[in-house]
Amino acid sequence: MIIPADLQDDCSENYNYLGSAGNGMKSKAEGKRADITRGRAAYIIINSILAAALLLGTFSLAASYRQLQQSIRDERVNSVEQIASLITGKVAQLRNNYVAEATRLAQTIEHSESGSIGDISYLGNNDELIALVSESGSYTMIDGSPLVINDPELLSKLVSGTGTNTSFATIETRGDHWLFSVPLKDVRIGGIRYIGVVLAVSAETYADAATITLYNHLGESLVVAEDGTIKLRPSDSTVRSSFDGYNLLKTLERSSMTKNQREALADALARRQEYDVTCELDEVTWIIHSVPSEGGRNIVVAVPISLTAQETYRGMSGTLLTAAFVLAALCALFLYNFAFMLRKNQQIQLETARAKSKSDFLGKMSHDIRTPLNAIVGMHELALQSIDDKEAVRDCLIKAKKSGEYLVSVINDVLDMSRIESGKMTLAHQQFDLPGILEDVIQIESQAAAEKSLSLTLETGSPIETDFVGDEQRLRQCVMNLVNNAVKFTPSGGRVTVSCTAEPVGEGRASVRISVRDTGIGMSEEFMCKLFKPFEQERSSLISATAGSGLGLSIVHEFVTLMGGTVTAVSRQGEGSTFTIRLSLETALKKKPEITVSDDEFREKIRGKNVLLVEDNVINRQILSMLLSKLALSVDEAENGKIAVDKFAGSPPGNYSIILMDIMMPVMGGLEAAAAIRKLDRPDAGTVPIVALSANAFEEDAKKSIDAGMQMHLAKPVDIDALKSVLKKYIV
Repeated sequence: MIIPADLQDDCSENYNYLGSAGNGMKSKAEGKRADITRGRAAYIIINSILAAALLLGTFSLAASYRQLQQSIRDERVNSVEQIASLITGKVAQLRNNYVAEATRLAQTIEHSESGSIGDISYLGNNDELIALVSESGSYTMIDGSPLVINDPELLSKLVSGTGTNTSFATIETRGDHWLFSVPLKDVRIGGIRYIGVVLAVSAETYADAATITLYNHLGESLVVAEDGTIKLRPSDSTVRSSFDGYNLLKTLERSSMTKNQREALADALARRQEYDVTCELDEVTWIIHSVPSEGGRNIVVAVPISLTAQETYRGMSGTLLTAAFVLAALCALFLYNFAFMLRKNQQIQLETARAKSKSDFLGKMSHDIRTPLNAIVGMHELALQSIDDKEAVRDCLIKAKKSGEYLVSVINDVLDMSRIESGKMTLAHQQFDLPGILEDVIQIESQAAAEKSLSLTLETGSPIETDFVGDEQRLRQCVMNLVNNAVKFTPSGGRVTVSCTAEPVGEGRASVRISVRDTGIGMSEEFMCKLFKPFEQERSSLISATAGSGLGLSIVHEFVTLMGGTVTAVSRQGEGSTFTIRLSLETALKKKPEITVSDDEFREKIRGKNVLLVEDNVINRQILSMLLSKLALSVDEAENGKIAVDKFAGSPPGNYSIILMDIMMPVMGGLEAAAAIRKLDRPDAGTVPIVALSANAFEEDAKKSIDAGMQMHLAKPVDIDALKSVLKKYIV
């Protein structure tokens, strides 16, 4: 481009202007970066100082709160000790008064020189009982009437003449009393020698002094025997919900007291020594203080300090609340400023990770579900277009069936993984034949191996002479996944070998090792680190051409772990892989082999047998009905459980050889229908086989079916071979 001469100067000026403006903008940017750097440094310094101040304030506030709590606790402990001392002092004073009164009675009687008991009847009053004790051990009141006191030790104490003694005993027809006994010297009245006098005071007098409520009925004092039995408690106490047992030590077993503390309290009660302890009971903090009392008893004061100190705590909390609020506000401001710097970046990273995880999962599942679904739809379309070509239709239907089976396996893998991750997976506990499982897997995978010209063999070494106990289905699934992977990822002409050994490891247990070895493509060291993670597959031309959800190895790992075993892998790229499952299983005596029945014999034996098919879905009912009819069975249909119960009840006994029952149906479900049939009053109600047909295929679903009175649980879609096995078992 040529610039006119008259414009060249203008262009030069403009260029110089733009150059200077660019330098100015560069200078401004550098200045802005410098301002940002200085601002960031100031921000860091200010926030560091603020963080240090907040940390120091928090520690100071927490320390002050703990110190105040301890002060309140100590004050309550001292208060309880003083209360216990006052109660025992009051009881001791009351005891001393009655001891003095009993002593005066004894002295008066000794010096009365009475000729009959009636001469000393003036000594009694309405509130107390006074009885003389003869040397034969009988009790006579001063009004001359007999008295029966249940206190075996009282007589021996009077005979020993050890001075005034106190005890608690029951007086027949008069209830519990506090007894004060004093020995008499050389007292004969009416020709009978008396060895002592007993002053009996109602036990309520002792209870009124020893058992009281405290702190607005929140606490109380109890009279406790040497073995922890609660003898007396105040009648107006509100503490009964916590100390409502007959024995204090038993009640405190559900508290936070340690075993040593309970033993120390028990020892103090038995030795009648003073003891105090603090514990948590019914989410309340209690002070338990025990002091010795009269007649081999103890007074135990129980005060809930966390309740009685509430007002104090409220006052303290009110004082600290303002400081805590200011501190919290400053802390919130600091955290907000700090979090603001990270929030957007973390949120972006989190949303990106979530979106990627969701996209990967949906993409993987969409591919793995749509691939066989496309084959199913496509093959059926080709079959419809080739309706007159029998061989083409047969080929399309076989391929559609294989795609359907693969689709079911993908869905089962996803459901199994979901159950495992949610922690709802449960394992069965049943007897099974391990070599039989391995032979079944080899037989199932043999066709796929033959299509790739692979050698698929089973090596069991020495014969396994026992059965095992565990989850047969899950173990079969684990071995099937490993063998299926080995067949898929081994090039044509290779070898896949399954081996198994079992060694006894103790009474009734064996160590089982199952290995699957192949000459396939192997795995890299990088992939080995994430081998058992869900949806993981190594990149290669062979794998990209092979269908698979990437859940198989993860499910194997989780199932084996649930069984208490381990699964390991040894592999090198280009040299094949070896997967080994190790389990410790319970052993059992081998079952007797079942008598096999040929297909022709099977068909002949079930021909004309009546089957009651209960299914609410019209298409499913039609499919099952046609399959059963193909087996020469007579099928009677019902679209819900209520109709099924009515049909069975209205049929002659023995009419139906088996009932195939869907679980989830309108009006009445399968579980309710099975239970209703079992309750019918007819000879075949408890014997007719009922087999569940359900889309719920988990172990707990099968257990519900068995609990409802069914014999078996078949998961949908129903496999024709599994259906034949059921018919052979229950009809043939």
